[in-house]
Amino acid sequence: MDPTTQSAPSHMGLPVTARYLMAACTVLAPATVVAAIFLHPVELGVEGVDAIAQFDAQRDSYLLIAWLFAVSTFFWVVAILTLGRVARYYSRTLGLVGMVIAFGLAIPVSLNYEDLSYIALENNLEPETIVALFASADQLPSGILGVVWLAGLVGLILLGIAILRGKGAPKWAGVALIIAPLGIPASWFAASALVFYTAWVVLTAGFAGYAIDLVRHGNDVP
Repeated sequence: MDPTTQSAPSHMGLPVTARYLMAACTVLAPATVVAAIFLHPVELGVEGVDAIAQFDAQRDSYLLIAWLFAVSTFFWVVAILTLGRVARYYSRTLGLVGMVIAFGLAIPVSLNYEDLSYIALENNLEPETIVALFASADQLPSGILGVVWLAGLVGLILLGIAILRGKGAPKWAGVALIIAPLGIPASWFAASALVFYTAWVVLTAGFAGYAIDLVRHGNDVP
């Protein structure tokens, strides 16, 4: 724990049930995304009309995916709070900054192109028309603010660095939160499904490490 960290009085500690619920949500947040991505009808790296064609071929399966993404939004809010809580135990300032930035992953500010594809195809729009809609949507704030999600990855890296500064911290979890956010965008550019899934599995493991630490130090974390 760094000098800026102060342990909270015992009466401010989380109840055992709350700790376990937060820990469960922290693991489920990335896990539900991994499940949704695994079921996604469009292959990584496919774009434009080809992506719409793949989506249309398995359109009926998207409802389950949409529900997984919707439920994961709740999990992500709790997960970021958990990560921040644990990180602040080891480095109060860095943990707080990382948590605030990481909320870019939890807040749905960007346009959901999958939902737009589903609605457009349900209304018999042509793939070329849908691609044109995407191009127009990119000019809206919801399209531009997609970069907020990338900023959220930077927040995770800061949370990973924060936990590495603490004594007795699960260092492997901190390393996972530094490596995985770098691997996710790298997999997009490389169009590598292997790198993509590996990054998300590593991220899930890192989240699990923070969840375990919350359960262990729930009465001490501010």
